[in-house]
Amino acid sequence: MMRHYIGNEGETGRQWTSSNIDDRTAHELYVWPFQDAVHAGCVSAMCAYNGLNGTYSCADPVSLGKWLHEELNFQGWVLSDFGSVYEDTEVASANAGLDSVIGSTTPAYGREGDRLPSKYNTNHESLSAYP
Repeated sequence: MMRHYIGNEGETGRQWTSSNIDDRTAHELYVWPFQDAVHAGCVSAMCAYNGLNGTYSCADPVSLGKWLHEELNFQGWVLSDFGSVYEDTEVASANAGLDSVIGSTTPAYGREGDRLPSKYNTNHESLSAYP
């Protein structure tokens, strides 16, 4: 199993931080190890707790739909980490490419619609947005 897909940068604050990664950086640094796993025949992937560019990673259509399924031609199934699908993102997660959920959904931290609250979106250089 490939885990944790993608941008899972740490344990502290992982439920309310976002790994903000532009497309070029994602492809040059983050996607290629998963590409190697897909080409090696890996049949499952696990999405993580973190946000990715302001969207919960298990509900992100760019990373799951575009990068993983379309660009890498991943034919396997995608599983959530335990509790990494947040309330009211279940349908978005399924539409993005999530196949199975471990555990129950988790109450979202300071929800603003279906995106992480902007005050918790952090770049990798700064962790000062932690509450």
